[in-house]
Amino acid sequence: MPCHQVKVVLKSVIKDKDNYLKILAWQMSVKHPHVILCYDWFESSSKWYIAFELALGGELFDRIADHPYTEDEAREASQALIDAIAFCHEKGMIHRDIKPENFLFRNKSDPKDFILMDFGISKVLDSPTQQEHLTEICGTPGYTAPEVYQQTGYNRKVDVYGAGMVMYAMLSGWSPFSATDMEGLIKETIEGNIRFPNSRFGTISQDCKDCILNMLKTDPKERPSAREALQHKWFSIPPTKAGAQAQAPPVDHSHEQAIKNRPSMCIEDEEHPIVKKLTAGGLSALKKKW
Repeated sequence: MPCHQVKVVLKSVIKDKDNYLKILAWQMSVKHPHVILCYDWFESSSKWYIAFELALGGELFDRIADHPYTEDEAREASQALIDAIAFCHEKGMIHRDIKPENFLFRNKSDPKDFILMDFGISKVLDSPTQQEHLTEICGTPGYTAPEVYQQTGYNRKVDVYGAGMVMYAMLSGWSPFSATDMEGLIKETIEGNIRFPNSRFGTISQDCKDCILNMLKTDPKERPSAREALQHKWFSIPPTKAGAQAQAPPVDHSHEQAIKNRPSMCIEDEEHPIVKKLTAGGLSALKKKW
């Protein structure tokens, strides 16, 4: 077996063990250059031990925090990122927690050699062609698509929305939302007011901004699939000397830990106050506070 890392998962924290076993089986069955390889797994009475490929380059989040991407760098990296998501969808997997922390670099030298990881709250479809209608509240506030909170049902396009948020962060080192609490993030997500301040996007092309906005449409019917997103004209623009040499904007680190520590919340955490409000009273429970 090649060099690997072992993840230990307590069975007691996994509510849907059948789905988790499906996730493990799926990971063992697929291979893509930008999806983490799962070599093998075994179990004890209380734990799963899962052997993954070794990636020592750190998280995409840390790369963004230290040095946002230039437009040319972001174009190439985004193609790899979205292609990985499209591959997962075509193989019947919805990740449901796309964010910079869930992409790891294999090494520190190549800013586009990263792999998608952490499929813990993913959903394995019965068939890749299944017309899914999911309702569980899960994902990370600030990256989760609005339809998840609106409880109108959602599908694999939630991953496209997450990818759009990651692309925005790649270029700016920040989020389009100003809130740092869950309720505020949900409110801004549903409102969908995405802006591109000149201080961070002054050198970024309109084609790039249009591509991101297309992926962040609040109506999933208007949002492209992952494969359709790759057809946007921005991805066909050749690199430019100006773009390659452009300096990324300075990064405000003041809220870095607050963003990184936004927890993934899943409907399995039934005691979470946000989940209680959304499942009991829908959005109206939160809108009363807004």
